[in-house]
Amino acid sequence: MIQYINEVLNNKGRNNDIPEIAKGDADFLELKQSLQSIRNVAEALRDGNVHYNIPGSGFVLDSFQQFQQTVKRSNQEVLKNITTKSLMIMEKNRLPAKLQDVKTIKKLKKKISDRDEHHRLMTENACDIIATMDLAGNFTYISPSVEKITGYTPEEVLHHYREIGYYLPGVQKEMDNKRVRLKELVKQGERFDPINFEQRQVRKDGASIYTDTVVSGIYDEDNQFRELLAISRDITEKVKIRREIQKTIRNR
Repeated sequence: MIQYINEVLNNKGRNNDIPEIAKGDADFLELKQSLQSIRNVAEALRDGNVHYNIPGSGFVLDSFQQFQQTVKRSNQEVLKNITTKSLMIMEKNRLPAKLQDVKTIKKLKKKISDRDEHHRLMTENACDIIATMDLAGNFTYISPSVEKITGYTPEEVLHHYREIGYYLPGVQKEMDNKRVRLKELVKQGERFDPINFEQRQVRKDGASIYTDTVVSGIYDEDNQFRELLAISRDITEKVKIRREIQKTIRNR
């Protein structure tokens, strides 16, 4: 177990197989999830992604969050200073090119802001559950629609989906196995076809529902894998009708 924890924290090519002695140990699984969250945050910040959504709490993750906020404020100050100095130079030397640069920057910022707002509205108002997950099995985003369909809040699913039993044990085990296989494909630089599966889930109020989920990969402009995208649709009524049809056929 000590060797496993050491690999998670320090080994770039770490092995994510849980030691046999720790399988089924709730305390160890919670520790494992915390360590992987710390590892994922560290990797994101190392790559310069200061906008990475840092989940969870605790001394280390809180420190990361404070560092992230400091970097964001510093970036805002730098951009503000650049814009101010450009305007001052333009006013002093009458250089229209500087003004053009400032206008261009503002237009690009507005375009990015409009695009982000468009994507935000799409995901927050979607009827399906839209989620992203890393190959370590941690949710990095889940849309607000999850509460309407499952009764669980986005925060509950994002940070505690294993503890609350968001997926049934058999489904969770199958998903973990699929992630191991997908991780190997990603490691080999291979793309994978979307995975589709139907499952039964238990809502927070105890009622059973059925969802149809499609899992695919998200790749950047350099064709490098970033994370998993999962879109789940509530098909409870469809399953009920299908079963009624099958029952009618059997009774003929």
